[in-house]
Amino acid sequence: MTYEPVPEPFGPEYLRPVGLPCPDCECCTAPLCERGRRSPIGSCTAFTTDEAQDTVRDCPCSAETTPGTAAYTLAQNRARRHAHERPLPDEAEALLRALAGGYPHDEEARRLEAWRYVARVSGSLVLTDAGLAYLTARDGAL
Repeated sequence: MTYEPVPEPFGPEYLRPVGLPCPDCECCTAPLCERGRRSPIGSCTAFTTDEAQDTVRDCPCSAETTPGTAAYTLAQNRARRHAHERPLPDEAEALLRALAGGYPHDEEARRLEAWRYVARVSGSLVLTDAGLAYLTARDGAL
């Protein structure tokens, strides 16, 4: 374990242990990512200082797109609830189904990014797991 010096205004300098690096990302420490994975907000930023937030903002360990995180589970549940309580207009749902079938509709489907049902990957829009959860719920399967 390594230590970093912490200045103490009224006495000797003491050393605070530096956390072990996360094995899954290069932006955080292992304890920080573990807390982020359990956080429903899907971000390690809630557990960092203001100076470090830009560094950990897009941490994949706590993202709602990473299976196994609390934020991922919450996003899936939110999509299912949306499908049952306030379904998308027929036109938007048809675009989701077209994307699920592999038919690109980039320009028309861009507004679905706001729901996080589609995401841009390598310049093209693709269906996210939340989008798939929405469609599955609309089809009546849970």
